[in-house]
Amino acid sequence: MKLRETTLVIWPDEPALLLEETNVQSGRPKIGDKGGWRRMQVITVKRGEKLVNWMKDLGPAASFKAGQFNLLGGVELTDSYGNVTGVDVVDTVGSIRDQAERERETPHEDWLDRLRNSETGRWDQGKRTW
Repeated sequence: MKLRETTLVIWPDEPALLLEETNVQSGRPKIGDKGGWRRMQVITVKRGEKLVNWMKDLGPAASFKAGQFNLLGGVELTDSYGNVTGVDVVDTVGSIRDQAERERETPHEDWLDRLRNSETGRWDQGKRTW
């Protein structure tokens, strides 16, 4: 996540470059909360020629089935030297939020856990299973 200007309001039809849901350590507990790890949602939107971030605290990280994830709604365009020359955004805040709702309800299976719990302990290429 890059350091960008923040905004307090976003609209469903705004162009959305990126949605990130990450777990962050809470600095100060909210009333009735013990603090600890929190799930934060950050949406990067394009406003004119600028990219701005909007953030929301979704609650305790332990209450989510899915792991952390990122959803791309566009790409930053760069020249051959790596300088950003523009942004190509194909998604909106509304549609990327809908995708995040579906993603958040899907438990992610850790492939290392699958490997540890398998009988062979290795990937069987022919069967495409562990």
